[in-house]
Amino acid sequence: MVDVLRLDAEERGVLFRGFGLHSEPSRASEEALEDLQLLLDSVAPLPAIVTDLYWDVLAYNDAWATWMPYVKRKGANSARFVLLSREGRTVCGNNWECVARQFLAGLRMCALDPHVDRDRLDALMADVLKDKDCPELWERHPEAAEVIAPRPTIFHLSATGRRPLKALMHHARPIALPQSRMAIITPLRKPSARKAPARTRQ
Repeated sequence: MVDVLRLDAEERGVLFRGFGLHSEPSRASEEALEDLQLLLDSVAPLPAIVTDLYWDVLAYNDAWATWMPYVKRKGANSARFVLLSREGRTVCGNNWECVARQFLAGLRMCALDPHVDRDRLDALMADVLKDKDCPELWERHPEAAEVIAPRPTIFHLSATGRRPLKALMHHARPIALPQSRMAIITPLRKPSARKAPARTRQ
């Protein structure tokens, strides 16, 4: 239909949203990634990353690479790092099962996307379900979730000597790359004696 109507990129986006879809299938454009890299760098020293629909790493800032160096490896994939690697389990510590459940719920949601590359998703799922723990979690927790909700998570990072670090991980969908995910980690500091006033919209 988009070819017959000769729609431009903006018009195609409106059409797809009208059918309840995020967007037409597309690969990460170099220009969009360059713009997102500027955003990731601007939020430093907060760690930030962009992955695609299958959690392949597309972009990250230096802070994320310092916290979790796996992103610098060729073919880095955040789901495989968390679910399958020893380092990923060490970083998550006692929270690993909770974080793993969130990734598995995301995989279920990914499978519902009408534009999913079935071969890529099946390859990722095959690796995940070979793990000794993930198949049991997959069967026991059948929920699907579009976005991993921001909630306190304890990280155990080599960069901090594995000392527990409590943080929130916020997730967003970049409009320029609708089949990608952006995550920013915000460390939680101990509350001061004087509580800051709440910011309210006038």
